[in-house]
Amino acid sequence: MTESQMNERILIIDDDQTDRKMMKKFLEKAGFGIISMADSGEKGLEVARTEKPQVVIVDTLLPGMDGHETCRRIKELGPEDLKIIATTGAVDAVDAGRARKAGADDYVVKTIDYAYVVEAVQKVVKGTP
Repeated sequence: MTESQMNERILIIDDDQTDRKMMKKFLEKAGFGIISMADSGEKGLEVARTEKPQVVIVDTLLPGMDGHETCRRIKELGPEDLKIIATTGAVDAVDAGRARKAGADDYVVKTIDYAYVVEAVQKVVKGTP
């Protein structure tokens, strides 16, 4: 665990309560300490405005404002070095492409092993490809 990991502000936007809790648990276990959560794109946008996270994890399949639109709007808020990781339970190359066009820095398919989400966060925090 590094000092920067402990200080990274992370926002998880997912309509599935179990996924939110499990991602938070895995991220905390990996040493990330400041984690906020939202259950919709609209709420996630509000939290992003007030808490100014450095990393946002957003489910692409949200009800209402979908994850792609949420990603676009959060990217517009900035800052420029804000990193967004799109997640989905659907394996879909078109969805991954849409996420990249919306400004996502990485794309992870959600499985029961949330370690892949942690790895994606670690990668974008370190700035490694």
